Amino acid sequence: MEYEVEVIETLKRQKVIEADSLNQALEKLQEEYKNCNIILNENDFVGVEFRESTDEMIKENFNTQNLLQDLMNAGGCDASDEYSKGWDEAMEEAYSIVCRHLNMTKEKVKEDNAGKIL
Repeated sequence: MEYEVEVIETLKRQKVIEADSLNQALEKLQEEYKNCNIILNENDFVGVEFRESTDEMIKENFNTQNLLQDLMNAGGCDASDEYSKGWDEAMEEAYSIVCRHLNMTKEKVKEDNAGKIL
């Protein structure tokens, strides 16, 4: 049997940056990184994780037909009045349904960028 597995290394470096705001400090840090002034290496290692490939887990747990049916049944802005929801509520419900179909929490979906795989 073959299994698609992955190793995830986490590298981290802290840096003190003078700025007028946190956002400005983050922008400066991002610019330094983009310009290759910050290059993370083995000295920045903070952890490792071994697991089944996220892409494969999502694909295995995902059934498009069932998802579409559940989304249609949820109702939305154009549903009949008794089932109608506002846009924000409809989108939140749709997101919850997708997460349920992936067997993942909302936080985990965001963390793994699971939506990009679909």
